[in-house]
Amino acid sequence: MDLTYAKVETPGDREVVRGIVSLVWPVCYSGILSNEQISYMLDMMYSDDVIIKDTEGGVPFWICYLDGTPAAIISYAEVPDEKNTVELHKIYLLPDFWGKGIGNMILSHVCEVARSCGASAVELRVNKHNERAMKAYGRAGFSKVKSVVSDIGCGFVMDDYLMRKELL
Repeated sequence: MDLTYAKVETPGDREVVRGIVSLVWPVCYSGILSNEQISYMLDMMYSDDVIIKDTEGGVPFWICYLDGTPAAIISYAEVPDEKNTVELHKIYLLPDFWGKGIGNMILSHVCEVARSCGASAVELRVNKHNERAMKAYGRAGFSKVKSVVSDIGCGFVMDDYLMRKELL
């Protein structure tokens, strides 16, 4: 298995990102979020303007290729924050690749990048009802730190756990 990472830079790359999340989100969040909230959040988080702004702000998107095929997207801070932590903002693996250890390989990659830039931990947020993701993060060494509820507009909230992995 050859897993490679390419920074999202072109309109075509951004279209690949939207294609992946549009396939993953309905599977991940069906029964957790309403279809209206899923549509709202996809529009809010994955437009060309948002991806470009995030990248210019130091939080680029990456496409993860498995043997040359787009399999996932990730987005994480390029430098640690004031707590010496790298935040993993997005990680979405296509359902066809679930249960094969690929998600763990991607998380390991993010942790290695964080270590190389001097971070002492990686943090991420996960929906409180996304049991599958919480189990995967737990197996990868992340633990729940606190509950975080964020108003995202239009009457919607993100109801998450902040999870953290210490980098030893």
